[in-house]
Amino acid sequence: MAELLGLPVLLVVDAYGMAESAGAVVKGFLEYGGERRPLIKGVFFNRVGSERHFKHLSKGISIPVIGFLPKDNDIEIPHRHLGLVTSEERPISEDGIRKLAELFIENTDIKHLIEDGFSEYKRRKPLRHVKAVRKDLKIGVAYDEAFSFYYEDNLDLLQHCGAEIVYFSPIRDRKIPEGVDGLYIGGGYPELYAQELSVNLEMKNSIREFVDDGGVVYAECGGFIYLSEGIETEDGKFHEMAGIFPCSIRYSDRLKALGYREVTVKRECIIGKKGMRGRGHEFRYTEISKLTGEMINVYDGKAGGYQVKNCLSSYIHLHFMSNPEIAANLVDFIRRNNEQG
Repeated sequence: MAELLGLPVLLVVDAYGMAESAGAVVKGFLEYGGERRPLIKGVFFNRVGSERHFKHLSKGISIPVIGFLPKDNDIEIPHRHLGLVTSEERPISEDGIRKLAELFIENTDIKHLIEDGFSEYKRRKPLRHVKAVRKDLKIGVAYDEAFSFYYEDNLDLLQHCGAEIVYFSPIRDRKIPEGVDGLYIGGGYPELYAQELSVNLEMKNSIREFVDDGGVVYAECGGFIYLSEGIETEDGKFHEMAGIFPCSIRYSDRLKALGYREVTVKRECIIGKKGMRGRGHEFRYTEISKLTGEMINVYDGKAGGYQVKNCLSSYIHLHFMSNPEIAANLVDFIRRNNEQG
């Protein structure tokens, strides 16, 4: 990505358990990169034990070592399957942020980072431009502890295309926001909040009524799970979900899919006509365990994109900036759907 955009790279290395072998790791990145080598302009070490440890780490490294962050439990973010614990579940305190900033400033060559090593690179103009239009519709976006995995570009692009974003919580709110014209339910950890989501009957009924009335819904991964008939969680219990899609989901302690994905629409749907392409990623520990009815796959190949009425769900997190027409088509579909009543 840095090569494509012509941007410099600051290589961040986890130093825990390392000493002078860190130099070999950095050398590997430099030499393996071939023509990309000039893009790596500096090294930064994370989880460093002490100043003495930092000096050992820095030996034999041919490019500037910008600084380090010490290993400190007060600023450590816990992790689990799919990555880090999100800030929605465990917000970092102001004291924690302040301490992190102080440690960074104390142990980092800020001048080199901002001026000397990276100042020659200027921001380029965007390769694509979508003309902003007047906001004439509302899209409800699910956002809470269970749903927080969104490409920020997706939300920005939807707004740029004329949508006002209205956030709601499938865990705590009793119904979807008043007056929304569409719903966007992204990824997250619904499997960890399956009980809370399952018992919120009013919210599930509100979504079902919206779909039955022809409302437009776009859902990804965790959103797909929430719109299924239910999920069997790690403890073997089955929790009923919204029941829009005739399938059941099962959580596994083994990774089921990981990687970048490219999809091609093979049948016209709420995000575009046949032949339209988009890119994104897939990262999950769940899978469809049972089908109880027909789900039309509107994506090509293994990249399942399932449509029921005006509701489209997939395990794939599409990045709308890979093809801005995705957002434009979705907003236009909602707009036309409103006009048709």
